[in-house]
This record gives sequence, structure tokens and C-alpha cells, in this order.
Amino acid sequence: FFFFKQKTAYEMLRSLVGSEMCIRDSYLTQLEANEIYEGIHFDTALKYSSILRTMYSTAFYAPLIPICVVFSVLSLISSYWVDKYILLRRAKCPNNLSAKLATEATEMIELIIPIYAIGNILFSFEVLDISSKAEQNYEYYNYVLLFVGLANAILPMELSLIH
Repeated sequence: FFFFKQKTAYEMLRSLVGSEMCIRDSYLTQLEANEIYEGIHFDTALKYSSILRTMYSTAFYAPLIPICVVFSVLSLISSYWVDKYILLRRAKCPNNLSAKLATEATEMIELIIPIYAIGNILFSFEVLDISSKAEQNYEYYNYVLLFVGLANAILPMELSLIH
């Protein structure tokens, strides 16, 4: 017949506490036990900075390595789904953050245009030999893009109405 190994309550279900689990041999305090079962800490600010770093690096190196845009998009999509799973299933409740962090991160996305233009300008000096008229126009467009990107990042985007 079938013989099964008898499992302890801890092996059967890790979330059992109190009278459902033999706790007389435990040397944990209640705080330590809570920390074990709460889950990992989800750092929202670190996730925002990681996304911005990926976007900035992609914008800077895209003129030199165009395929990095595809890899960056795939990385951001996979990061989204992994973070969503961790946040909903594995992590403890994140700290309450104000909307200011999200607003600041969104405003920092505006810097992608000047970063892309700077990458274009730097790599065109290093990689391209600016001798033809078409390549000189390309360089002119990079400076226009840099000016437009900086103006977009510096000038306020919201109009405040005074009542």
C-alpha cells in the first residue's frame, strides 16, 4: 500500500501561524515572524529611476546602435510585467507615495529629446565624415532638434489660470 511521509505544518503551508503550527521550539519574536511572511519590499522610486535610466541610455546610444531601441522596448515591457507580478503577488504593501514622484518622473521624460540630439551630434562627429551637403544638413537638423528639445524641457507646459 501507499506510505506517505508525515509532513509538518510548516512544510504543508508556510502561512500557518499560532495554534496551527508547533511554535514552542521557535525562538522568533512576533516582529521577526511578521517580517518573514510579509514579503519583499517594493521600492517604487528605484523602479522609476531604472525606467528613466533605460530610456536615457537608449536615447543616447540609438544613433550609434539602432537595434538598442527594440531591446529597450522589450526590456521595458518585460520589466512592467515582472514588476506587476511582484507588486501584486509577492511584495508587501508599498509605502504611500504622493503623486509628485510620478509627476517628476513624467516630466523627466521630456529630456529624452535633447539626450537623443546630443547623442546624434557626438556620434556624428566621431563616426560620420561630414563632407557632403546631405550630411551637413543632417548636422543642422540635429542642432535644431537639440534646441527644440531643450525648449520643450525648459519652458513650462501647463498654463496656470489666475482667477
